[in-house]
Amino acid sequence: VSTGPGNPAQHPKMIAWIKDHVSDLNSKPLLGLGLGCQIMALAIGCTVQRLHLGQRGTNQPVLDLRTHNCMTTTQNYGYAVDSSSLPK
Repeated sequence: VSTGPGNPAQHPKMIAWIKDHVSDLNSKPLLGLGLGCQIMALAIGCTVQRLHLGQRGTNQPVLDLRTHNCMTTTQNYGYAVDSSSLPK
């Protein structure tokens, strides 16, 4: 589930699709990035909170410690999964 801007709660169709997908034991695994991760969290019953200031960094270098390659990533998050709402 890919990333994107915005409030994850504004994607009810995707939340419903993920709920159906994760309840099917024969389904393929899912990976969520950024907004996708937050949508997946809502689908399994977690809560998502708006960050007070958000993470509004621009391009950030990331070093792969295995290959020593440096990549550029963008950082732009306004919401986060509430860790206290994660299943035990």
